[in-house]
Amino acid sequence: MTLHARTCTAFLALASAGIFALPAAAEEMKFMAELTGAAQVPPVETEATGLADVTVDTEAMTVTWTLMHQGLSGEPVAAHFHGPASLEETAPPVVDMGEGAYGATVDVEEAEDTEGAEAEGTDEAVAEDILEGSAELTEEQLAQLQAGLWYINIHTEENPDGEIRGQVVEGEADMEGMMEEAAGETVQDAAAGEASEGGAAGELVVDIAAGEGIFQESCRNCHGPRAQGMASFPKLAGHDAEYLLERLQQYHAGEKVGPGSALMIPVAQDLSEEDMANVAAYIASTFE
Repeated sequence: MTLHARTCTAFLALASAGIFALPAAAEEMKFMAELTGAAQVPPVETEATGLADVTVDTEAMTVTWTLMHQGLSGEPVAAHFHGPASLEETAPPVVDMGEGAYGATVDVEEAEDTEGAEAEGTDEAVAEDILEGSAELTEEQLAQLQAGLWYINIHTEENPDGEIRGQVVEGEADMEGMMEEAAGETVQDAAAGEASEGGAAGELVVDIAAGEGIFQESCRNCHGPRAQGMASFPKLAGHDAEYLLERLQQYHAGEKVGPGSALMIPVAQDLSEEDMANVAAYIASTFE
């Protein structure tokens, strides 16, 4: 037997013994929920909507979520996974998605110093209309989730039992589409406000993809790839589209606003009103 043959035979023997067995890959399962007032039990009259993207890691036994909403009657006061329950039933909370302080910013590193930050199941709450977090799952809870017996509720002061609800089902949520829709409405509101004050009339329809192109070409090098600010160039992340559009319009008009005006005025003057609306919407909807 040749050396090569002996080596292959030895390798196959070790593999069959399990010494070189590859670890099993973690399985990720995707779920989503569309939240409306009509799904509440009993139904609630509201224009609010929500969308949740939910991922389950079956090896780590964790559930991770991103929850967005718009149009609520007031500030949300809490958000939960509830279960087990069918579409027509109600059930108690099983995971607190927002620490009872929905919308607050809580850094994981500072959790021990934050009142109520040790609530089970929350890693971090982010900007006012988006909530992100994760929690551990039991085998029983995973089985309920897979069976479609969990739902998500967002609670407000006006509707403490829940203003919008959505059953968690298998599938992927179009979070980007909802972000674009929300950003478009923000810019349209800004345009309407300007028109009511005698400014330029009309409704702006934004193009997020076009806004990204403008950001990469005209903003990224100075303000950073995540709009986080660099050197003397200010942070753009965290500002809403209305604020960013207004500032660009000021520069476009030749107004001196801050120490960077000499650099920003020619940049803004190269942009059309549509360009400014697009890039403002892109930054506001992409970077926190």
